[in-house]
Amino acid sequence: MCGWQAFGAGFYVPWAKLREIAPRPAAAKGVTPLPAPPQAPRGTPLIPPGLLLAVTVVAFSTSAILVRLATAGAFVIALWRLALPVLPGTWIMTKRRMDWPQGGRQWLLASVSALCLAVHFGTWIPALRLTTIAQAMILVQMYPLPILLVERLQGVRQSTWGLTGAAIAIVGVVLIALSAHGGQQQLLGDGLALIAALAGAAYFLIGRHLRQEMDVLPYTTVVYGLASLALLAAAWVSGQSLLNLGLRNWLLIVALAAVPTTLGHTLSNYLLRWVNASTVAVVGLLEAVGATLIAIPVFGQQPTWLVAVGGLLALGGAALFLIHRPRPALPLP
Repeated sequence: MCGWQAFGAGFYVPWAKLREIAPRPAAAKGVTPLPAPPQAPRGTPLIPPGLLLAVTVVAFSTSAILVRLATAGAFVIALWRLALPVLPGTWIMTKRRMDWPQGGRQWLLASVSALCLAVHFGTWIPALRLTTIAQAMILVQMYPLPILLVERLQGVRQSTWGLTGAAIAIVGVVLIALSAHGGQQQLLGDGLALIAALAGAAYFLIGRHLRQEMDVLPYTTVVYGLASLALLAAAWVSGQSLLNLGLRNWLLIVALAAVPTTLGHTLSNYLLRWVNASTVAVVGLLEAVGATLIAIPVFGQQPTWLVAVGGLLALGGAALFLIHRPRPALPLP
């Protein structure tokens, strides 16, 4: 617990600096802004965003460990970790008579988001098995780069210090990856991890847009459900067993659904109403630090000095980015 307490203290940012209403509308000269989220966020989060971001990092950090321990088919693991949260989500929506997506536009964007999420999981899980955990994680953690680029085209101006912090955090994750001695790098696994990074970036950007219009439960229930259908088709085509997985695999899948999916992805989607996708993505870089710490007792892996330096850079860079993230353009309602 001491390590995680130190981690929380290391990247904590006051809530007042994390409350975000909308990106700055100004765009760079000569750059045509892309459509930004359509309206200012409604209400305020029930829990300080800084605390929720810390919870998402811890939750995401368990993902690679749980996936590596499982032996079921990659598409099947991805399918069930998304499908299981859909069941209680649908029940709660029905009980409370919550609205489903309104109109063809919301359904279309939710479907595209679901496809991106399915591609993200469908490529990242095989990547973990084709290359080392460190290599897969460093490549998949590159998704803040396209997110920062798209937000720049939308008119979001990151400060020099904020971009410096993001770069430092990425360098820290690279150092963690370079510490791996897991064997020869597999080209296919690295390629799949890069695809997963691009799909993850698109998923967060679309989520940032739709979360201004939809509550988190309808959004995640629809996206997880549609993504599950896409992964079901992939599992069926590839001939992977859907049900005969064994008790150990089912327990690991339930853990994946409860922790990295519900506490990780769902909380991240909840935060997207108040913070930019780039904020969630850069903080997500700390997943590599968390996974390394969890791997110590699980796999008996002792961190090297390179891991220690990389972890400190990732923590410091993420904190620097959060402190200097874009200021709110509108007052709180």
